[in-house]
Amino acid sequence: MIKKYKNILFDMDGVLINSMKYHTTAWQHAFKQNNISTTDKKIMELAGMTSIDTIKIICKDNKIKYNDTLITKIKSDKAKELDKIFRVELYDGVYEELIKLKKNNYKLALISGARNYEVQKTVKTHFKNIFDLVISGDDIKLGKPNPEPYQTAINKLNLNKKETVVIEDALSGIQSANSAGIDVLAITTSFPKKELLNATLIFNNHKELFDYLNQN
Repeated sequence: MIKKYKNILFDMDGVLINSMKYHTTAWQHAFKQNNISTTDKKIMELAGMTSIDTIKIICKDNKIKYNDTLITKIKSDKAKELDKIFRVELYDGVYEELIKLKKNNYKLALISGARNYEVQKTVKTHFKNIFDLVISGDDIKLGKPNPEPYQTAINKLNLNKKETVVIEDALSGIQSANSAGIDVLAITTSFPKKELLNATLIFNNHKELFDYLNQN
């Protein structure tokens, strides 16, 4: 049975744009600059979290005592590297599908843990006039997996949770949506199905996902 939704809250990186490879590379560069080691897999597991939370977890893994100075340095190193290498690559058909959903009167929001600069630049260039609300990692106090990002969208748009669904690729995002009490549809762009089992439904690709949404 297909559930009827009226509101769709999209994550950005790994859902609408193929960007996780750039974030992973930039994080590795930043940590190496500060003599901290981690794996690509670990960085992917933390995808969706704020930069500060990511840094704290990686430092703890390395038994490194962190302070505001170190956190600021790593954040800056990551941001500088990302700005050098980042390219916006929309997944095939995503823009057209968003336009279709918009024309069918869905309320659409973008909820990302990325910097406001990155989010707003991407929206202005590729998703202008599509989203009713845009929330970046700079707009919240507690990032994913805390429910605050998605709960903030619910509150700001005055949405009924039973009529709302979240679209995610990341483990922290799925947990955030679940903690907020919102259905979440996962797509396997970043993780295999077996790691996304906490989602309401899982889709292998964007075509499957949007076919489902368009049946609503």
